[in-house]
Amino acid sequence: MLRFIHAAAAVLLVLALPACGHQVTGLGKTQSLVPSGEMEIIFGTQAPINTQLYSYLIVINTSGDQEPYWIGSSSNYEDWTFVMQIGGASPGFLGGVSAVSTPQLYQVITDPQEGVGYLGYHVAAVPLSVFNVNTSFGGGAFTNGFAVTFNRCLLDRNNPLTSTPAANTGTDCPPYSYINENWAINIFTVDATGAPNDSLDDNGATGTSVQFYVDTALQINGKVDIKGIIAPLSNPAGEIAGIEVFSQP
Repeated sequence: MLRFIHAAAAVLLVLALPACGHQVTGLGKTQSLVPSGEMEIIFGTQAPINTQLYSYLIVINTSGDQEPYWIGSSSNYEDWTFVMQIGGASPGFLGGVSAVSTPQLYQVITDPQEGVGYLGYHVAAVPLSVFNVNTSFGGGAFTNGFAVTFNRCLLDRNNPLTSTPAANTGTDCPPYSYINENWAINIFTVDATGAPNDSLDDNGATGTSVQFYVDTALQINGKVDIKGIIAPLSNPAGEIAGIEVFSQP
């Protein structure tokens, strides 16, 4: 059974560029790193984003052992821990003209009684100092897209079904109380019907070959995965170019 338990609000825009071959590299833009305890995730698209037509999702598995693929949506969101959403209807991940006015952060949790995952949401007041909107940038691997900058402690949340929802909003993560330091990340575009349009995988929306991992205990100055385009999509606003990550212990 799926329910919605929304976990926060406030995230946004910045970079991306047409991809010409799938590759992962540790090289990125030549700006200074994000502050200590923070991470920036840059979602690259082939054209400027269109939040009236698509939802743009950053999916993070904070257990870090398995890449989150779109099959998670048909298997109780297995390997999905958090979802950052730009655009789309609220609640949920649908795109279309009823796009949400602010970005959303969802926590995917496991029902301790049923032993399966379900999606839920609860609104959390999040200070801009730990989870903010970035609408400008300089340099980088991509020309189009958006960037999310946040304090990693914001994702250090327990299961709200087993105890009172809580989150660490400090600035000294790791160590964490509820999650691991190794994270697996995937990104998706979703159309107005709720169907996946594209993912970081070279094989498209439902591909299961890409693997993108981040060790939050390390300094990361632009880890880039440029997606290979096997079959270009009809609308480049919904086509993923790649991802770039900055993180500071």
